[in-house]
Amino acid sequence: MFDRLAALEDELASIEVRLAEPGVFADQEAYVALTRRHKELEPIVAASRTYRQARDDLATAREMLVDATGADKDVVRAEVDDAEATMARLDAELKVLLSPKDPNDGRNVIMELRGAEGARRPTSSPRTCSTCTRPTPPARVEARGPEQRAVRHGRAQRGHLPGQG
Repeated sequence: MFDRLAALEDELASIEVRLAEPGVFADQEAYVALTRRHKELEPIVAASRTYRQARDDLATAREMLVDATGADKDVVRAEVDDAEATMARLDAELKVLLSPKDPNDGRNVIMELRGAEGARRPTSSPRTCSTCTRPTPPARVEARGPEQRAVRHGRAQRGHLPGQG
């Protein structure tokens, strides 16, 4: 893992050098690719540097723990515990950062939500927040040619009249 982190740190340094060149703006596609890769590598390299610093702090604190006495020993032991906790947190963070990315992460996605057949609750949509708590409107009479009938939301719209079951 540390070899891979060193390679990513070298790659970030080379990208920063290329971004500092004045001619990089001539090719917009290359510039966009460089900035995108820089954005991907920056948090990984920052976590790697912090991890390395915590590892060095831990080694120094362990050396000091051997020579410490009394109250100093408690302070150094607290530093060792803190450095170990930081390293554990950063190790988990680095595992997440180094995991493979979904190739579709940068693309726009259209998602369609449909209700299940026979669902008693409305599906999740922007309208449901206001319509879930709204009371059912009373039946109204609609004139449809020579006949008039009571229309209510729900079953009445599908051809079932109240009282017909």
